Amino acid sequence: MSQENNVWKFFYQKGDNQKPANQKDFINGLQDEKHRKYILLEGMEQFVKSKLSRSLTKTQMRNIFDLIKNKNDENDLISRQIRLTYIAGKSDKWEVKEFIKLLIDIYNENEETAKTFIESALAYHKFHARN
Repeated sequence: MSQENNVWKFFYQKGDNQKPANQKDFINGLQDEKHRKYILLEGMEQFVKSKLSRSLTKTQMRNIFDLIKNKNDENDLISRQIRLTYIAGKSDKWEVKEFIKLLIDIYNENEETAKTFIESALAYHKFHARN
């Protein structure tokens, strides 16, 4: 699942000089306060509004949120990744598949960062989604 995808590019405007060179830099940017604020606020709203709000139902987004937020035990990591992959596989929208792959990669790097990332996505999805 850790193969590079391009969904992270949608968190930035065209020509944005803050845009990282690759997904690894994007994930690392979530540790830097300036980039973190931009990604979780402006970038996330832009991405959710333009892509995820029409691709995921509120129930699907809530299920993804619950899988990341609610940790039962250490052995649950594999099960969680399998369930997230299943949700991605059910969707015919590339942005859902790539968003979930990115979320898994962030989770594998830093669990707390992934929780904050999905909280931001859920908040903007709740605000912009119609379903």
